[in-house]
Amino acid sequence: MSVEPIVELMHEYAHRLDTADFEGFAELFRHGRWQGLHGYDETLGWLRAHVRLYDGSPRTVHVVNNVSVTLDPPARATGRSYIQVLHQASRDHAITTICVNRYHDVFARDRGGWRFADRRIEQVLRGDMSVHLRLPTGPATIGKGRQS
Repeated sequence: MSVEPIVELMHEYAHRLDTADFEGFAELFRHGRWQGLHGYDETLGWLRAHVRLYDGSPRTVHVVNNVSVTLDPPARATGRSYIQVLHQASRDHAITTICVNRYHDVFARDRGGWRFADRRIEQVLRGDMSVHLRLPTGPATIGKGRQS
């Protein structure tokens, strides 16, 4: 059993978010949880309400690294990774790193293949997230800990 399909899923998460494919992103969690949100509708609603778009793009690059996956055959796996979020509001602005997060994942396998069962995000470093997300003022968490 290979971890490659799981690693591809972790990268697909970043790709869908960076291309503003919110429906595709939410589909990754149709039968799972993302930071306490359950399923497609809750995930899609949060993205639409909170992610800032610049002419249809969030203007982000989520760089996935330090990926580690542990298989628990036949149908479960856990993973962890880091992500750095780069942002550039326009071509006239500097590219900045707005956060570094650690992801804690649980994956499940069914007839359709591997899927996210649960993704928790732990903030490691935080910059100016206001350029990426519409957030309530207050603690350095995103609406009960939700981050991209």
